[in-house]
Amino acid sequence: AGAALEQLAAMASDIIALSSGIAAPKADCASAMQASSAFLAADPRLEDLSDLSEYQSHCIAFSSLGMRSYGKNDEEQAVKAVAADARQKAKTLLEFIEFKESFPSHCALLERLDEFAREAAEAKRLADLMDFKDLGACAVAVLKRRKDLRAFWKNSIESIMIDEFQDNNEQQKELLYLLAEKRESFSEGIPSRENLEDDKLFFVGDEKQSIYRFRGADVAVFKKLSNEFAGKIPGNFVLSSNYRSSSSLIGFFNAFFRSVMAEDTESSRAFSADYSPMEPAQGNAGRPEGFQSSVCYRLLEAQEEDEESDGLPGQDPGSRLLEADDSLAFEIAHFIRRSRGE
Repeated sequence: AGAALEQLAAMASDIIALSSGIAAPKADCASAMQASSAFLAADPRLEDLSDLSEYQSHCIAFSSLGMRSYGKNDEEQAVKAVAADARQKAKTLLEFIEFKESFPSHCALLERLDEFAREAAEAKRLADLMDFKDLGACAVAVLKRRKDLRAFWKNSIESIMIDEFQDNNEQQKELLYLLAEKRESFSEGIPSRENLEDDKLFFVGDEKQSIYRFRGADVAVFKKLSNEFAGKIPGNFVLSSNYRSSSSLIGFFNAFFRSVMAEDTESSRAFSADYSPMEPAQGNAGRPEGFQSSVCYRLLEAQEEDEESDGLPGQDPGSRLLEADDSLAFEIAHFIRRSRGE
């Protein structure tokens, strides 16, 4: 926070210096100058950051700066560039200040979570209710404790095939290991990989498609399981052929993700997907004869209007900022209309 405030103070000083020769600034330029003057006049020495609330009003002023009403001259455009950076920096600071202020109440709430969990579990028990997570937890607990039940289910199941395994979690992996344990073994706790029945457990997954983190899916479990089976029977089979996309799309995605996914660090690798190129399937893979595909892409950023502009085509003239999602929708709609000759 201290470094960010110092950066904001430096930006305020730059705005004052750049605007020294502006006699009649446009509205948003004047607001940037006023916010900078007020911030510097408060003499933020940044020596005591125990109470950041005194900087909150200044951050609010910077974060709400408009980017529309600036003159076309070099001076005001220079102020606009610095003000845009100051606005973003202030928004980040505001998030930190709000988090710091709410942190004590969050801590107090977290301290009551165990109590709440116990009471919720007791209420469900009295009402004979179970949720999805309870089912998995109870199944694992029963199979660990009741070896007779574990033996029954181990002997009843010949093979286990799990699809979309990247959307599973550690608890579900433990359940699978208990069911795939060697018939003559009864481990105390969760069986190890060496105690699993040969040719009984199979799973299919793609770490790049893990999208259920919100319900407990953990791609690290998928990667850990892959490592445990590496070099063992029957081993890993990499499905690298893509039957859904054309060769031009596959080539584009390979080139794009080769750069993006190469930035993973060693510490984050357990929780992220590794890059692996895809290959187009042989033949047309069901595509119509004569079908040709091409890649058309544009990098979209939030776009701002000039004061004299009525906005971008298709945009509400009253809107000050076209967000990235809206910009993408506009580009797609424009592409469709253009293709139709409209």
